[in-house]
Amino acid sequence: MSLDFIFDCKHYIDYAEEIFNDGDFSQENEYLIRTGISRAYYGLYHFCKNFAIETELLTESQLKDSGNSHSRLINELKHTNRFDVEYGKRLNSIKKDIGETLSELRDYRNDADYSSKYPRTSGRELERDLEDAVIGTKEALDNLERLAAGMKEI
Repeated sequence: MSLDFIFDCKHYIDYAEEIFNDGDFSQENEYLIRTGISRAYYGLYHFCKNFAIETELLTESQLKDSGNSHSRLINELKHTNRFDVEYGKRLNSIKKDIGETLSELRDYRNDADYSSKYPRTSGRELERDLEDAVIGTKEALDNLERLAAGMKEI
């Protein structure tokens, strides 16, 4: 492996989808379901992080791997209105949707990675959260493409 190798985070998303499509949600495979949720989140997180840096929504130094880089990225996507023209209001809405999906998947990922009994929040199920993670990630990636295209038009 060369030093300039950049990992394609789409592999994380593909792996989560493979786990979901396998459909074996037995208790013996709980570790796989948890892994799928975690990989879906991290795949989307890295796509969003790269997007934020490339489009100068945030700088690389603001997103250095630290305890608050995930929160900082989510907050940027969900709460800042970067676009003030009428067309830009739609872009702000798309950006907010992406941030909300990333935030929700972060909650799922935290439960999947850190909670011995899943989930910590009542009313959720592991299998459904994996499905939501896979579908939500795909929708958020589509929205990232729409957002990037829209930003080029402004």
